[in-house]
Amino acid sequence: MLITVVYQDGKQDLVDPLVLKKLLASDKVKRFLRSDGWAIVGRSPMRGDDKRYKSYNVERRHGSK
Repeated sequence: MLITVVYQDGKQDLVDPLVLKKLLASDKVKRFLRSDGWAIVGRSPMRGDDKRYKSYNVERRHGSK
């Protein structure tokens, strides 16, 4: 499945989900199309944004040493 993205310069493209993940990490995407509409980078909730979940995983790994 390809995902519609809009880059920071306004150009539109279709990309593979793994490519989208890399583009998001490098801040090259302004928005991308989800099944429920456009996700705006920096405004819409994204996977991995839950800081409590991330800190829980870090603490759990730290405690297992």
